[in-house]
Amino acid sequence: MENNSNKPFIILEDVTLRLYDRLIFKNSFWQINSDEHWAILGPNGSGKSTLVRSLWGGVPTRSGRIIYQFPDKEYPNHIIPPRDLIGYVSFETHQNLMSYEAEKEEMREFAGKSDEITNSREVILSGIISNRSITPLDEERLIEIADLLDIHDLLNRNIVSLSTGEMRKVLIARALIKSPRLLILDEPFDGLDEKSRISLSESINHIMSNSIRVILVVHRLEEIVPNITHVLMVKGGKIFMKGKKEDILNSENISNLYGCDLILEKTGQRYIVSYSKKEIDETNSNSLSVNGIKNIPEILVEMKDMTVKYGEKVVLDRLSWVMKRGENWAILGPNGSGKSTILRLILGDNLQGYANQMLIFGKRKG
Repeated sequence: MENNSNKPFIILEDVTLRLYDRLIFKNSFWQINSDEHWAILGPNGSGKSTLVRSLWGGVPTRSGRIIYQFPDKEYPNHIIPPRDLIGYVSFETHQNLMSYEAEKEEMREFAGKSDEITNSREVILSGIISNRSITPLDEERLIEIADLLDIHDLLNRNIVSLSTGEMRKVLIARALIKSPRLLILDEPFDGLDEKSRISLSESINHIMSNSIRVILVVHRLEEIVPNITHVLMVKGGKIFMKGKKEDILNSENISNLYGCDLILEKTGQRYIVSYSKKEIDETNSNSLSVNGIKNIPEILVEMKDMTVKYGEKVVLDRLSWVMKRGENWAILGPNGSGKSTILRLILGDNLQGYANQMLIFGKRKG
């Protein structure tokens, strides 16, 4: 059997991307080899998501080409993205699924079928790109993935009752059901609490132990899982730096990437970033300035007739609430009254927030 280790897997050759009316990543080169897992780092708005979306055709290339050399006799080298061989999970796919589910629930109500649900098993199997019936092999694959991600107890649950972390695992399972060669995870830890982050991190690291290559887009260095081998830094719509993880991740490079004085430390296999004393002193000084609050809107949180229910159980019933700038609130009530549900709606940990009218900092949730 041929050893595909160290051979090219994907090559971006003199690629320039078009994002609306802008050209970014002009004449960029990036090669991913068959034995590599990459993390992509960069400030907000630097182009991380745009770059990975181009790999599956979600963003057009203005010039250059992307060459796919997946080791599979069925699929020779591609310049057109082989979408069936790339799995993609992002917060956007999460939102789209829940918006679609909200529409389905409205149709069920209208048709008198409010007792019908969409469970996780249906969502996962919907990832099979084919107009055919589910086969015994598909069912076997589903069990394998459920083992890998530890989601057996979620398969028959209504997706609207899942936490954000549980839903991310279901979406990753949907991406894996078609046995992709490449799995792209675009900021999968956003909106998760610490326990959910740890659980998802372990699952992603486990996936990397298989034959699937992974590209992980992250905000924070703490989210880089141990099996990542290489790092690509992105800044201002350009490739800032790239190479082996051990060569790229240091305090100097991270400080230059984010434009502030940072200290990078490694504990075991995990990275921890902290501000230098100089940076903390300057931040504290700037926070005293009135200029720091000019762009904060008057209304921070606004909920309009928010209803949250699971089956027949109503947790919140047409709740309306406004929190304005400068206010500090206490939420009081007995156990089970919905206090934690309100907080999870604001944080995005309760998916029913996307099916309701809720504004955070003046923008619709999501």
